[in-house]
Amino acid sequence: MKLLLHTCCGPCLIYPYTFLKKQGFETTAYFYNPNIHPFREFKRRLTSLQDLSSLDKIPLAVENSYGFTDFARKVVFNEEKRCSLCYGMRLEKTLNYATKNGFTAFSTTLLYSKYQNHSLIIERCIIFLWNSVLISYISISEKGGREALMSL
Repeated sequence: MKLLLHTCCGPCLIYPYTFLKKQGFETTAYFYNPNIHPFREFKRRLTSLQDLSSLDKIPLAVENSYGFTDFARKVVFNEEKRCSLCYGMRLEKTLNYATKNGFTAFSTTLLYSKYQNHSLIIERCIIFLWNSVLISYISISEKGGREALMSL
C-alpha cells in the first residue's frame, strides 16, 4: 500500500518510517508545516528531514513555501481553535497531495508524538476522509504499534 506520511522533521520520521516499512508500506515522507516559526526553525526542520531522506534513501515530497502568513491569518482571533485549525491545514494539504499522486493511505508523524492531541488529529483525519477517494489512514502509537488501520 502506498502511504503518504506527513512529517514535521527528520527526528520524528525515524521510528514511524522504520515501523511502516517493516509492516510492508511503501512510504513517502511529506513536509508541509506552515505553523513552524520562526523561519530559521522551519529551515532547520526541513534541512534535517532532507538530510535523513538523502542518507537513508527515504522518498520525500516537500511543500517548499513557508506558509506562515496563511497559518497566522487562520488562527488570529481563533486562539482557542488553533490546534484544530493547524492540524486541519496540514492534514488537508497532505490528503490533497496523496489523492493527486496515487497514494492509497496517509498518516502523520504527529500521531507518534506524545505532545500532540491524538484524538483531535484522528478526528480531523476522519472528517477529511469522508470527502476523499483515499481508503484509509494509519494511526501510529507512541509505543510502537499500529493502533488502527481505518478503512472507510
